[in-house]
Amino acid sequence: MTTTLQRPRPIADGEAELILAGGCFWGTQAFLSSLPGVRATAAGYVNSRITSPSYAQVCAGLTGAAEAVWVAYDPAELSLWTLLDLWARSIDVTAVNRQGGDVGEQYRSGLYAINAQDIPV
Repeated sequence: MTTTLQRPRPIADGEAELILAGGCFWGTQAFLSSLPGVRATAAGYVNSRITSPSYAQVCAGLTGAAEAVWVAYDPAELSLWTLLDLWARSIDVTAVNRQGGDVGEQYRSGLYAINAQDIPV
């Protein structure tokens, strides 16, 4: 997976991290940042066929990239299941390559684990 997402800071002890895609990354980032227990977020692209895609390339459908948000959160304050439930309620998880008025493959939904231990089975 080629990604432009960069951690704005190291993960602190006790934190977990994952990447969520669900439409426009600015809206998704604003929503996720507002949740108690979310400690940091960063917006960028995941699943690109090219390294460091530009906004114009992504919007033109040339990259396969999805707009996404890296999330660091405290699982003692916000469980993974609650985080995923709130995220899924904020988008239409059944929509294909769109969210609301935003249409294109970059607006697809996705959940990306960074560390297997952060996703309990």
